[in-house]
Amino acid sequence: MFTQRGVAALCVLILLVLGSAVGLGRGEASSYNIAVTLNPQDHTLTGAEWVDYVNDTGEPIGEAVFLLVGNWGREPNPYVDPALLDEGYVAGFDPTWTAIDDVSDDTKAALPYRFEPAPASLQTYSLDDVVLVVDLPRPLLPGEHVMLHVGFRTKFASAIAADMCIYRDVHIWRFGWNPIAVTRPEDKEAFALPAALYRVEVSTPVGYQTFGGADQQTSSTTAAGWTTTTLSSDRPVRSVPLVIGRELSVIHGAWNGVPIEAVCRRDSEGFARIVASLAPEILSAYGERYGPPAARRLVLIEDPTPGFYGLAADGMVLLGSYLSRMKDMPAVGMYERLIEYALAHELAHLWWGIGVGADFNAENWISEGFSEYLAVRYFEDRYGAFEPNLFAGLGEGLVEDAISDVVGYYNLSQHLLETP
Repeated sequence: MFTQRGVAALCVLILLVLGSAVGLGRGEASSYNIAVTLNPQDHTLTGAEWVDYVNDTGEPIGEAVFLLVGNWGREPNPYVDPALLDEGYVAGFDPTWTAIDDVSDDTKAALPYRFEPAPASLQTYSLDDVVLVVDLPRPLLPGEHVMLHVGFRTKFASAIAADMCIYRDVHIWRFGWNPIAVTRPEDKEAFALPAALYRVEVSTPVGYQTFGGADQQTSSTTAAGWTTTTLSSDRPVRSVPLVIGRELSVIHGAWNGVPIEAVCRRDSEGFARIVASLAPEILSAYGERYGPPAARRLVLIEDPTPGFYGLAADGMVLLGSYLSRMKDMPAVGMYERLIEYALAHELAHLWWGIGVGADFNAENWISEGFSEYLAVRYFEDRYGAFEPNLFAGLGEGLVEDAISDVVGYYNLSQHLLETP
């Protein structure tokens, strides 16, 4: 996660925790078939998932375990001043949550379930009902599968939070909007996102568009105007991130046969064109050195939340709206290199943090450190390592001369990374 601006205290913690991963640990891939419907009035996804749950523990188990990431956001952060907490929300604290409506097996027989608190390793509040435990009808032997049906509802927060929120009529949730199948790890402090096979159908009312991080995306619309978007990948992925909004534009590009979709608000198409043109150059540099990414489709999103930041998930990158809104202020193209660096860092997560998983409670430096190394090496190969290299577009002109006097000496590594 690249960031130059904080957001609401609770959401900052969630972003740091989920910057690249979610889960309690899992080996062999399970599979999900999920169908949800967006209700834009109460900002919820309602639906169900069929989960082919795999016992990869090496011993018999009598229960299936799921992580409900949304419930980490049900309570406000008690350690932050209310005034600071409030500024991160549209109209005061607004929770995220995931509620369970029913659990059954493949015969439609209801299964008993209960909730347990999460370990106090990532945060020490809002831990209740984060772990869902389902009693299986019989012990599941090592390597065996069981098909489970879980009905659920997940709520977005009305928050200026970049993720797990609804802001400016755009719903964003990267990791864990659905119950995530996990197994109880030997190390209860471990936190790694399990890879799984996903097929997701998202139904939205008239006027809403869905973009997901998946190798395939198709849509169909009914006579009543409802749209169903189907998202799938033929390989295990760590999430299916969702962005659902209205009045969004798409700029199309490609790299080595990989479709690239740059998604933005309709007055930011210039920004989307820049991002769509930069991504192939970055991917080519990384692919030459480190091999091609696993993703077969990439979605680059203008996140409506203000700030200089970036976030990544499977097949998707989100960039804060300051990068688009201020790219020509006060000089034309001034922030284009900053945009390029932010995009390079987030695309590097397709190799580190997403492509290569990690325990993000203890080893997040692996994800962030290697992604930063890839991004800085790319940037310095392109613009030099030691000279002023951060701001572009500082040619001749009264405004440009004034800016150059103040920040024209800035160097990415020295002033943006090392000094802070």
